[in-house]
Amino acid sequence: MNLHALVIVQESSVRSTKRWGCVAALFAAVFFLASAPSPAQEMVVGVNVVNPLRASVPNQNTLLGQLQAAQVRVIRCGISNDDKGIDFAKRAAAEGIRIQLIVGPQYAANAPTRPYQPDVFPSMWGGHPLSFADPEISKTDFQKLFDDLDANGIVLAGIELGNEINWAAFNPEFPLPGEGKILSLEDLAHDPEGKQIAKGFLQYIKILAVLKEVRDHSRSNRSTPIILGGLVSAKDGEKLYNNKKEDMVSLAATIVFLRAHGLDSLVEAYGVHSYPSAGQPGNPTAAAQRADRLNSVDLAECRAEGTAGGKPCWITEWGFPNADVSCPPKETGRTLLIEELRGDFAKVSAEHRLLGIDYFSWDSDPWSKQVDADSVYRCGALTESGQQAIAPEGQQKHPDFIASLRVRVGVPLVARGPAPNIADAPFTAIQLPNGKFRGFTAAGTTWAIDGNHPYDMSGAAVAVLKAGPANSADSCGQWLVHVELEGKTLLGWSHNETACNYAKDGQTHASMTMASSSDYGHTWKIEGPIITGTDPPKDGKQTGDSCGNVVRGQDEYDYAYCAHNGGHSWDGGYTFAARAPSSNPGPGKWKKYFNGAWSEPGIGGKSSPIDGAGSAFWNTTGETIGLNWVKGGMGLIASQDRLHFTAIVSQPLFLTEPGDWSRKNGLELVSYADLIDAKTGLNQLDDHWLLAYTYLNPGENFDKRYLIFRPVDISWARSAGEPQVGEMLTHWYDAAQHDHWATIAPVPGNYSAYRLVAQLGYMLTAPDPAKSTFELEECISKWPGHPDRILIQKGVCEKNDYQRLRSAGFVYSAAQPNTQPLYRCYSEAEHSHFASNSEDCNNMGKREALLGYALKQ
Repeated sequence: MNLHALVIVQESSVRSTKRWGCVAALFAAVFFLASAPSPAQEMVVGVNVVNPLRASVPNQNTLLGQLQAAQVRVIRCGISNDDKGIDFAKRAAAEGIRIQLIVGPQYAANAPTRPYQPDVFPSMWGGHPLSFADPEISKTDFQKLFDDLDANGIVLAGIELGNEINWAAFNPEFPLPGEGKILSLEDLAHDPEGKQIAKGFLQYIKILAVLKEVRDHSRSNRSTPIILGGLVSAKDGEKLYNNKKEDMVSLAATIVFLRAHGLDSLVEAYGVHSYPSAGQPGNPTAAAQRADRLNSVDLAECRAEGTAGGKPCWITEWGFPNADVSCPPKETGRTLLIEELRGDFAKVSAEHRLLGIDYFSWDSDPWSKQVDADSVYRCGALTESGQQAIAPEGQQKHPDFIASLRVRVGVPLVARGPAPNIADAPFTAIQLPNGKFRGFTAAGTTWAIDGNHPYDMSGAAVAVLKAGPANSADSCGQWLVHVELEGKTLLGWSHNETACNYAKDGQTHASMTMASSSDYGHTWKIEGPIITGTDPPKDGKQTGDSCGNVVRGQDEYDYAYCAHNGGHSWDGGYTFAARAPSSNPGPGKWKKYFNGAWSEPGIGGKSSPIDGAGSAFWNTTGETIGLNWVKGGMGLIASQDRLHFTAIVSQPLFLTEPGDWSRKNGLELVSYADLIDAKTGLNQLDDHWLLAYTYLNPGENFDKRYLIFRPVDISWARSAGEPQVGEMLTHWYDAAQHDHWATIAPVPGNYSAYRLVAQLGYMLTAPDPAKSTFELEECISKWPGHPDRILIQKGVCEKNDYQRLRSAGFVYSAAQPNTQPLYRCYSEAEHSHFASNSEDCNNMGKREALLGYALKQ
């Protein structure tokens, strides 16, 4: 064949309730900067400040100075309804900072109380049931506050009544223990506990009415928006976040119930609290799950200002904890999460359904003896994540998922070979009904092999497709390059060749047919041609059109990545793409991409070159990904539109030498590389892959092909400065031959003649631009007799009667985080070098030198 040119666990939205202890225990007020935004205004961006009045006045002033220096113009905090509270608001205003006000309902002296039970329910505050809130007393208290605000010329940005009234922590209407569930709208009408909570909600509406009456007559704040007290994000039918029977009412049920009793005539916005799962920062799949939760639960009831059926929302608390409180702060994960969520907020803001967001929190409680995990001002400065949390709308950074991507390429497995009749095409596989896997490898003849895992391909092979009769389109062979299981029918894409004379510059003529099988690939029916070229066979040339990979694009199309005239520029060749409906990818359904459209027929149609080729669809990112040659080895590329590819990583995915197909340079050869999922065997990938490829040892020819599998593990928590790619270095030992072998390459005889002694750590596949690294090389002795394989710094081999085999990658010259030492060792008894992480060389020899430091993970 001549085509060689070619991850959330849902997390409760509840945070520790100690932050609003002052709200639960006594009157508190919180202020915000901006007046009610119109649809044309930018979303207000603010930050929560925890209990500032617990600090001394000098410390309060220090706090306000820090906020002002960070250009914060909006804070959310509790203050008291007295001279001290008003004085704090005045000093904040003097720094250009205004405050949103949370006001609490007031109660008669003889109102019943749910006691605080710290031993049993430490996060559930005591207080009066909401149903006993007194409108007249509350109105008097509100009036005093607004009169004082008017007297001092303090204009509020918003007035928020209460906090998390749909949860037992802040609404003592809920009994403790409760029923252990999230109550629904129906529960508010029929469940005994729900009916009692509904009474409190109705009283809340009355308190809102008197608040609005006072607000409407204020000289300074009559246009200040009233915000429904921030609600906990609880979903109908969801389980509680713990088993303590600390009940909630769903966010949707709370808003719908209150709206039915006049809420929308009393507020300008719905307050919501949003604390998404912090799992897998930087992982696009986890990010999509967080976005879905935000839109389907937290902001599902939000409507654009001025439209019917609801009000806009204001997220008065949101954030992610960072429990690592060391200095300097380690903020990579949280920064990615905040950048991601800011992007989600921006989309809702653009729809005019979100008026403001207020990060929780700026700092820790002044009385706290430890740093609050939620805080973003720590170690004497605003953290990187905090800068993104409070950045004005439009000035925040967009998340760079690739920045957090970490790729680790594991130990290569020689699954099959040496043999002349395998691995002359990309490997493809399916899972059988019995749970085993059937893989297909081809070299003129296609072979089916069954195994317990996608990589378990050492068993008996059955020939399933062979060369056809003379002068047929497949007279030189049939190479199955891809399979898709549709029900009980297996579809196969077969590369065919005819008019072949491979000794004459690889002469052959290629085309593509579709085949089907009703016995999972042991017998095949050829359905007909699907891709052919525009040029006839030509003496000494590679002609025709055929495809090395087919990718189901998750957009109702299958995409074939093909080569015209072998892909060789000197034969007028190039890479192109064709597609067909996934529901019917048979003959007559394929269209080639030509001049910007899928317009030319697969049979005999014209095509346009594209700049890459797909190997698989990556479910995590929703992209088509492929492999390409880069300096030093094999690279990884991706495409959103399945046509235009760009590099995912800046280093090689793995290192390999540039062996040629003529085998004149004698270097190792890697070809027909593709990607399959490590669990399913399909080219629909999650984050654990298998890299499958053809391998030829240095100095060997195509009569000794090997089929190689190599694990590729993706994670999304790469630390700042950590190398993006690492390739495993291994130590093998053949006791019979007294042969040690430290290598990144496949080892023929692995797990039989050779025993895996150790995985020595991941080698960098490119130098670190910011830190000192050395390149190591693998070499083998030139003298007769027992071979000595040595791992040594680049440029030394040839000067010491050794032959260089390959680059082994790069190591750090000094210890770095997540590294371990790598020593060169020598066994006198066996006249053999090897490598070890231990100074004592694992008692297998003596240490000669410290080679450097490899990555642990």
